[in-house]
Amino acid sequence: MDPNKYVQQSPVTFDQASQCLKAAAKLHAAAWEDVGLLSMATDRLSRGAYHLQMRDPAELEGIEDAWNGFVSNFREYQPALFDQTSIQELGKRVVRVAAQVSDELSPSPTDQYATL
Repeated sequence: MDPNKYVQQSPVTFDQASQCLKAAAKLHAAAWEDVGLLSMATDRLSRGAYHLQMRDPAELEGIEDAWNGFVSNFREYQPALFDQTSIQELGKRVVRVAAQVSDELSPSPTDQYATL
């Protein structure tokens, strides 16, 4: 792949990234299976931006075409990868499992392992 194209430079150092991950882990640990706190959060906060209830339905409707465009744009860099049927059909598979994945990523306050 051309290093001048499609490369994202991280704006943070390794130590800063480590600190961010530790802070996120502490946040999640503080609410781990705390039904009372998680119930309050559910009542007062919206679901995560990744949950389908929070997204424009057109995003999911267009995901298959978007993936096909991605494959078309990047195939030249890794033809062996993008020629695989499983890779070409990823958009179809995402559409098929999107609702289930969305629900799994947003547990209810009483679910085992639930956290913020």
